Amino acid sequence: REHIMPEFFSLSAAYPNPFNPTTTVNFSIPVDNNVILEVYDINGRLIKVLHRDIIDAGYHAVVWNALNGPCT
Repeated sequence: REHIMPEFFSLSAAYPNPFNPTTTVNFSIPVDNNVILEVYDINGRLIKVLHRDIIDAGYHAVVWNALNGPCT
């Protein structure tokens, strides 16, 4: 079975939006790369670091549960 790899970087809108208390963020990267995925409030303050590490190329999803604490 052949794996289809993304051709470009993409970041989809979080869903569901609005959420209570979890939301999912989908993204794709065409090559192995360092990925930093952060959530900011409307005033530009960092709320949560969802991911900060190297990820293999491909399609990915991160689920954020806002009940796990407001800030990282």
